[in-house]
Amino acid sequence: MDSLRCPKCGSENLSQPRPGEYKCLQCGTGFMLIQSQAAFVDIVLLQAGKNRNEMFRALRDVSYLAPSAADISMGMALRFMESVPCVVAQNIPLEAAQKVKASLEKAGAVVDLKPA
Repeated sequence: MDSLRCPKCGSENLSQPRPGEYKCLQCGTGFMLIQSQAAFVDIVLLQAGKNRNEMFRALRDVSYLAPSAADISMGMALRFMESVPCVVAQNIPLEAAQKVKASLEKAGAVVDLKPA
């Protein structure tokens, strides 16, 4: 990984007054480091688990594990299970998506996380 440099003068001599904010000690330029889009993913259901009740429960829990995801109704959960592969939730923070993936895999599903 490359080291962080000032966008104006290229110096590596930086201070960090607050998380995500930097100031070049050479030229005085202040700048912010914006979180990468790669930190957000789509949750793709590749194969549903054999136990439908566990799958319903796991799919319904998506909105609790990833609050930015839409609520999944019983009907939507059934459509997801019948139309694999499908995207279960879009543009979810990676940390929340990993929790959802673990929950779905515990129910027997095969899940993939793709960059949003």
